[in-house]
Amino acid sequence: MSPTNFVSLSSQLLSYPNKRNRSSLLYFSLLNFSLTYFSLTKQKLKDNSL
Repeated sequence: MSPTNFVSLSSQLLSYPNKRNRSSLLYFSLLNFSLTYFSLTKQKLKDNSL
């Protein structure tokens, strides 16, 4: 998930009328972001070990 993608998703979340939906979407995007970050970090560690 690219940063620009994340930003556009965040702006979509902010325009959401339903608060409950917004919080669940926010949670989902944070989860997605963490997973992406984790995989990138793992890849970086793998590259550094070479």
